[in-house]
Amino acid sequence: FTTAAHALDYQFGFKVSETWFYQFLQKAFLWLMLIQAGLLWLSTSFVFIEPEEQALLEHYGEPATGRPVLDPGWHLKWPWPVDSVYRFQTHRVQTFTVGVVAKADEHGAAAENTIVWTKSHYKEEFNLPVANKEQDSASNTNAAGEKAAPPANLVTASVPVQYQIKDVVAWARNHANPNELLERIATREVVRHLVSVDFFEFMSVGRQKSAEHLRANIQKAADAEQLGVSILFVGLQDVHPPVSVAEAFEAVIGAEQTREAKILTAQGEAAKTNALAVAEAQKVQDTAKSFQVRRVAEAGAIAGQFQHQIAAWEAAPTVYPQRIYLQTFAKSVGKSRKYIIATTNANEMVQLNLEDKIREDLLSNLEIQPKK
Repeated sequence: FTTAAHALDYQFGFKVSETWFYQFLQKAFLWLMLIQAGLLWLSTSFVFIEPEEQALLEHYGEPATGRPVLDPGWHLKWPWPVDSVYRFQTHRVQTFTVGVVAKADEHGAAAENTIVWTKSHYKEEFNLPVANKEQDSASNTNAAGEKAAPPANLVTASVPVQYQIKDVVAWARNHANPNELLERIATREVVRHLVSVDFFEFMSVGRQKSAEHLRANIQKAADAEQLGVSILFVGLQDVHPPVSVAEAFEAVIGAEQTREAKILTAQGEAAKTNALAVAEAQKVQDTAKSFQVRRVAEAGAIAGQFQHQIAAWEAAPTVYPQRIYLQTFAKSVGKSRKYIIATTNANEMVQLNLEDKIREDLLSNLEIQPKK
């Protein structure tokens, strides 16, 4: 206190150490510190539980009789260490992820705008074995003694698991580290499920079904361990082959898509060709039928005309042949040039110019250039 008194006197420019307040503090300092420590110790008797929390109350290290669980609100207890309070977030949905380790400065793939298979988007990604039904069926057909590839592939997947503590007593007292146990249970169930599903189905249309099975299996295993939690959601995201083989996998998928495109193109061309062939065949058949109908009709008309000609000839055997002759002659020479010579009993010489006559309208527009 002497050093502090000299420092205060020098700092303020007068004898602070001679004031009554300083003298009081110097004499009662120890008691003031004891009172402050006592108040601080007594403040441990007041507990405020947050809305998303529940707490376990222990009396001398044993569960408190009558009120082992403290709900949200204000509570009074014996000071520490007589009574101790352990808080748990029972009204908050908690999450952990199986299969990957997120980056420290990011939230995994959620922080990226574009996700590609050939680039790792987590700090660490674990390869998980998954079954392959196509390889399994192919290996069954191999010859005896031939070594076949195992019917399994590897995938990387981010499996977020969301859960909520329902029984805080079971969660806190049945196991020393319930968080780690739940994560290990989830990892085990994920691995167990993947070896029972097909690789391509799991990566495409089977995600929703797999997620539902995983949630049910994790919940069943957690209940068996009496963890006191409710598994709310299990997701499957960022499912893809390992980064090291992603390019080769994409090449295979691209080749399969190209093959399917060529097959569909060939099928379309075949359908087009078949349709054109059917249409052409129908056209030929329709043409033949119409020709048949026309020929039959013409033959019938000729036959009917012949019957009428017979009746007409029988009615007028002299006139009818002459009439038919004249009709045939008129039809034959209808488009021919004709010259009529009216005089038959005179001694005249007739000269015929059989050249084609030039049209006058062609000569009227013809201009002859004068000679220079």
